[in-house]
Amino acid sequence: MNLIKRLIVLSLIAALLLCSAAAALADEAHPDISGHKYEEYLLRALEKGYISGYDSGNVRPDREITKKEAISVIVKNLCAFPDGQIDGSRSKYFVKIAMNWGVINSGDNLKGTITRLKGYQMLATAAGIGEEEDTSVIDGLKDSPFLEGEAREQVAGLINRGFIEPEENRLGVYRIMTRAEFIALFVKMDDAGVWDKAKKELNDTSISKVKLTFDHSERLTEGEPLVVTVNIDGGKRGTECTAVWYKNGGEEGREDIILSGKHSEYKFEIYYPISDYTPDSYIVGFELHHKENGKDEVKGGHFTQYLSTDYKSVVERISNKYEGDYTLQYALDNDYTQYEKHVFVNYKGYTSSTGYLIWVNRHFQRTNIYVGSKGNWKLIKEFIVGTGRPGSVTPVGVFKVFGKQPGWYKTKYDVKPIVNFYQGGYAFHSRLLYHGTDEVKDPSIGFPVSLGCMRMYNEDVQWMYDNIPIWTTVVVW
Repeated sequence: MNLIKRLIVLSLIAALLLCSAAAALADEAHPDISGHKYEEYLLRALEKGYISGYDSGNVRPDREITKKEAISVIVKNLCAFPDGQIDGSRSKYFVKIAMNWGVINSGDNLKGTITRLKGYQMLATAAGIGEEEDTSVIDGLKDSPFLEGEAREQVAGLINRGFIEPEENRLGVYRIMTRAEFIALFVKMDDAGVWDKAKKELNDTSISKVKLTFDHSERLTEGEPLVVTVNIDGGKRGTECTAVWYKNGGEEGREDIILSGKHSEYKFEIYYPISDYTPDSYIVGFELHHKENGKDEVKGGHFTQYLSTDYKSVVERISNKYEGDYTLQYALDNDYTQYEKHVFVNYKGYTSSTGYLIWVNRHFQRTNIYVGSKGNWKLIKEFIVGTGRPGSVTPVGVFKVFGKQPGWYKTKYDVKPIVNFYQGGYAFHSRLLYHGTDEVKDPSIGFPVSLGCMRMYNEDVQWMYDNIPIWTTVVVW
C-alpha cells in the first residue's frame, strides 16, 4: 500500500473513531435519543441550545409536546428580548409574544398537547409560510379533506419546501405530535435559513413603511353615523400599536391593536355633533402609535367628511300632542329615533347647569335623559312614563329640578320617590302604590293617565332620584 492510500485509510479510521466517540458521548449525555429516528436533529438542537435535556440528561423525544413547550421552542429562539428584566415571568412573556405573532390565540389551553396539524401551523405562522402557495401537492392526500383555509396553504408550503413529507399518501395531521417531530421540523427549517429571515421580520416592528387608506361615505345623509374603515398595509406581524381617531383635532376614541403582517382592516363609528351650528364637513384623522427601541413612532392620515344637514325639518316633525290609543303597547311600539331625539335637543339649543338634561315627550310618552352641554347632548336613558290625562295635562315648557322627596303619602295611595320640577306641584314619581306598601295599586303607564305628574316605573324614577342633580333643566314638549 503506497503512502497516499495509507494516509487516506488512517484519516478514515480517525474520522470513524471521532464519530464513535461523539456518538458515545451523546449516548452517555442523552441516552434516550441514541438510535432515535430524529437523533441527528435532536443532537443539533441540543448543540445550538434550541432545547435542553432534563436533569437526567434525557430529552424524552417520544413524549407528546404541549402547546406551552412548542411556544417556548419558537419564541425563545426567535425573539429579540428587550434589555433588562423581562416583564413578568418568562413563561408569560413567551405567551404574549406568541399571541402577538399569531402563533396561538387567546384562550388556548397551553397545557394541552398539539396535533401535527397544529404544530405545522404554529411553525408556518412564525416563519410567514402560507400565502399564495401552490396547494396541488396536497390535493391527492388522504388528509386533504381535513385541510381547509389557511391551514391548507401552510401545510402545502411546508411540503413544497421539503420540510415535511407524506408517508403512505398521508400526513396524519390529527395524530398527536411528539417532541422529536416538532424539534426536528424546527431544525430542518433552521438548516434552510428560514429562521434567520423570520427573526428579522418578527423583531423589526417599525411602522415607518405602513400605508394607511380609508373607506367611507362621500357624504353622510341625515342621521347616518360615519362608519370608516382604515386599511393598514405594510406593518410587521405582531407589532403592538395604539389606534387613535380624531375629529376636527379632538380625540374620538382609541384602541390597542396588533398588526397581522397582512392587509388589516379596522372599523370605527363616529356620531357627529348635531346642533344649529354644525358645519357641513369636518376633518377625520387617524394615527397609529408604536414604541420602537424606546422611541415613539406615529403614522397618521386624515380625510374630509362631508355632511348633508337638514335639522330644521327633523325638529318640525317632533310633536307634543298625544295621538295614541291609550294603551301601554302603543308606547312600547312607537317612539322617535335616537337621531331625532339628538337633533331636537341640540338644534333647539337647550342648556343645563348640571351636565344633565331631561326631555319629556308627551307625544310618545317618554322621558329622555341626556348628558353633555349645549349643542352636544348625548342620550343615555329612555323611560316610558304616563303624563297628565285630558283635563289635567302636563304643562309644556322649560323647568328645573328643584327638589327631591322620599315620597308623597296620601290616604288612599303613596308614590315614591319624588323628583320635583314644577312649582305648581308636578313631579316625576312612581305609579300609585297601596298606602304604606311597595305594592302597585294602579299599574297604568305609557299614556296620559295622571293628574299632571310623570308616572314612572319604580326602578326608573329611583334612578332619577339617585342620579339627577338639583337644577337640572327639564323640557316638557
